[in-house]
Amino acid sequence: MAKLQQMNETAKQNSQILLIDGYVTMNGKRYDECVPFERDAFEEALRDSLNPLKCDFETLLQGLVSPLLLQYDMKEDEEETIPTAIFNQLKGALKPEKYNTPEGWWYLKATCGCYTMRLSGNYYQGELETEAEIYKVVGKHTIYLNTTDDQWAILVGEIENEYERLIEERREDERNRCDERASHDLGIFITL
Repeated sequence: MAKLQQMNETAKQNSQILLIDGYVTMNGKRYDECVPFERDAFEEALRDSLNPLKCDFETLLQGLVSPLLLQYDMKEDEEETIPTAIFNQLKGALKPEKYNTPEGWWYLKATCGCYTMRLSGNYYQGELETEAEIYKVVGKHTIYLNTTDDQWAILVGEIENEYERLIEERREDERNRCDERASHDLGIFITL
């Protein structure tokens, strides 16, 4: 028994799994040509040759990536900022969303090619809250972009202008309703 086990181990250690003429072979023999102890060694060698490759690849990949992640520290100048030409193009294409009201959040949005800019604003307790989302879509990836301080000041101005437009639109609607009521009331007064 010990001799058989030793032969099995020797065959497994010296084995070379190859694909010859569409057949998997070990040491030049196909599986059906092997004696029983060689078949066991063949099966083990085949199993070992397939599984460690996957484990070794995962270990290798983790070993390569982990140090890079630990070493990487994003610097201020590495952050992507929106180019001025694209910023100006998006700013010029900003359109208010259909159901904006001055009571809640109001939104402006522009899309040019793969770039999208979405601005939102809200007055809460007399203070303007603003949000801006600027990104580009490259394939399946979304890359968010930052603005410079000057660009941010321009965007806040656009959000405030939208609020002023909404307030003016509201006042005009109220004036139209008041005129409509007055003419309606006046019409009733005359017919009596």
